[in-house]
Amino acid sequence: MKNEAPDEQRTLILPPTPKDGEITARLLESDQIPSLVCQSLPQLCAEMAAGAAAIIVTQEAVLFDNKRLLQQALSSQEAWSDIPVILLSTPGPDLSKPLSALFEVGHMTIIKRPVQLDNF
Repeated sequence: MKNEAPDEQRTLILPPTPKDGEITARLLESDQIPSLVCQSLPQLCAEMAAGAAAIIVTQEAVLFDNKRLLQQALSSQEAWSDIPVILLSTPGPDLSKPLSALFEVGHMTIIKRPVQLDNF
């Protein structure tokens, strides 16, 4: 989904599946948070360069980023900028091994999947 808001206000999403992307974008849009679902890490990084308020990305996308595209995109930000990165990790009890690799990429908030949403 693409909203007509300025690029700097949108959340970029690189979901584990197209359906997850659709659901996440719909959820964000229902709270007037513009979003764009990206199909690949190179697309997400290119869109980051155009402007974004935050990104949501999966652990797999970051750990299998052999070209370090995300790390390069984050490190090329202006000194005053620190885009929030929400990383959706794989389910399971132990994140210790991938944590060091993830921290090399940059600051991020890690949320374990599956994410449960409750309507109030």
